Amino acid sequence: MLDHWLSPVRLSSLSSFDTLEDRQVGKRISIHLEEGFPDLKGIRAAIIGLGDVESHAVREEFYQMTWAFDGIEIADIGDLRKDDPNFIIPVLHELIDAGVIPILIARDKRHLDTQYRSYIQKQSPFKMVLVDSNGGRLPSRSIRDNISYDILNRANSPLSDFASLGHQAHLMDAEILSDLEHRSFSMMRLGDAQENIRETEPLIRDASAFCMSLSALRFSEAPGQLQNYPSGFYSEEACQLCRYAGISDEVSSMGIYGFVAGIDPTRVTATMVAQLAWYFLEGVAQRKDELPGRLHSAQEYLVKISSLDQNISFLHSQRTDRWWMRVRRLHDPDEPEVLIPCSPRDYQQAARDQMPDRLFQFLSR
Repeated sequence: MLDHWLSPVRLSSLSSFDTLEDRQVGKRISIHLEEGFPDLKGIRAAIIGLGDVESHAVREEFYQMTWAFDGIEIADIGDLRKDDPNFIIPVLHELIDAGVIPILIARDKRHLDTQYRSYIQKQSPFKMVLVDSNGGRLPSRSIRDNISYDILNRANSPLSDFASLGHQAHLMDAEILSDLEHRSFSMMRLGDAQENIRETEPLIRDASAFCMSLSALRFSEAPGQLQNYPSGFYSEEACQLCRYAGISDEVSSMGIYGFVAGIDPTRVTATMVAQLAWYFLEGVAQRKDELPGRLHSAQEYLVKISSLDQNISFLHSQRTDRWWMRVRRLHDPDEPEVLIPCSPRDYQQAARDQMPDRLFQFLSR
């Protein structure tokens, strides 16, 4: 079915393809060509373009990068034939159901909502992480032209958490911030994330959908977009966030949004998008199959916080050095305990009889 929805990659238009060597990405991935669609059996992640000009520019850079993904199979399945959510959602849905992680490269930021909608049919709770300076605001002068309104206000949504990462207070709509705070959804401003980038990993770890808007990066890092700001993440920080998303055993889709090839004459932004995809895939190749129900080599620490009526168990994985909190919601003592991703700092705060912010947000939902 998928070959009818996607157009093949035009290798003849890639100037560098014929000179690639075996240790470069373009020679190691399975590619959708005119001759046929790749067999997706065993494929772990698949590149999908939405906007053939942009995806072509990214491929030119991505294919030249070093292959560092031994242990997984990757495919480039071409470009979507229509820029229509009702056309795109079944493709994403089919890939996710097959255990293939779609990496969507899209010019239009509105497709954040498309990625979101690919999860809601099952009505199973899921978390979405949006890395963006302005929390989903679209390239217009109106602050209310924001895709997050649609996501946050959709009726009967199974969305359990909408995490805003890297936003800047002067660019965020106060109404969206208020809604996120009222629902105790996860938030981390740009300054807090840059102060300690490792604290972003637990926020990303239990997400299903990971969305990277190029407007989260400062102008110097990604000039080829319609929303440029002097402040934002540096390229190294953005790549680290994508790597954290790749390492997560729960992230099942990735989207990179906002690239406009026509205003990227130096190809800096095309290279940036390729790097973001590369570091995400590096993370995928390093997954440890360490879902909460499979923490067999974790050391447990029991902590009493005086403001709570329950003890909190902190689990420290000896395999990956990651941490979780085991906790039960206060308003429903009959609900099973759940594991929440956390950091060593959360454990240290709890050991000092301080309520970690991550724990407070969870208990407030």
